[in-house]
Amino acid sequence: MRNILQHGEAYLAFLSGPKETNFRYTINPDYKANRKDKVDPRHREACKAFLIQEYNAVVTTYGEGDDALGVHQTEDTIIASIDKDLLMIPGHHWNFVKEEYKEVSELDGLKAFYRQMLVGDPSDGIRGVDGIGKVRAAKLIDHLETELEMVETVLVQYEDDNRYTINAECLWIMRHEGETYSKRMDRGPYQEFYNECFESRIKALAPKISMPEASILFNEGKFEEWEKCQTF
Repeated sequence: MRNILQHGEAYLAFLSGPKETNFRYTINPDYKANRKDKVDPRHREACKAFLIQEYNAVVTTYGEGDDALGVHQTEDTIIASIDKDLLMIPGHHWNFVKEEYKEVSELDGLKAFYRQMLVGDPSDGIRGVDGIGKVRAAKLIDHLETELEMVETVLVQYEDDNRYTINAECLWIMRHEGETYSKRMDRGPYQEFYNECFESRIKALAPKISMPEASILFNEGKFEEWEKCQTF
């Protein structure tokens, strides 16, 4: 914190709350389950208490500290963090350990998210697409210019809409309080956008299933899994 405050006095600091306030554990029992056998840092709680007392750090009541950073990021703020996952959030970023500054555009932020959808996040117990690493993910995503193209590309690689949904919910960092990936896709222009993605998905599957089955999938089941994840 002292290193960060050398560069400015106005700041907001956030800490992740307990598991009970984090929807990711509800929709994915395996979320961070790979950490259960790791020894918890001895002074974790003491450090949190110090940050709250000395720096007015705020404990989030929704999601994680990363979500709070995403929600509060504006064109006039800088996210100070060493966490590369936050590079999916548009705006100014500063790695205070490497002392590196980076500006992320909306398009670059989306590309970072969908690359991670392909690769997964082993540190959080999230399995991506088997056989796809960072290099291949970049080849699949980096040349794309719209989010529609990115969703279509990733969906084809997954071949499992339910796992796609769960991973997207866990990996997406909020831009607005309480707005998860599925809730974002279910509002305004994004709803029509996702319909287009699903239509493309059905067309891709057409050679493998009969037309009546495709019709049933599109007309009755297109948001079934998304709706399950909007109940938290």
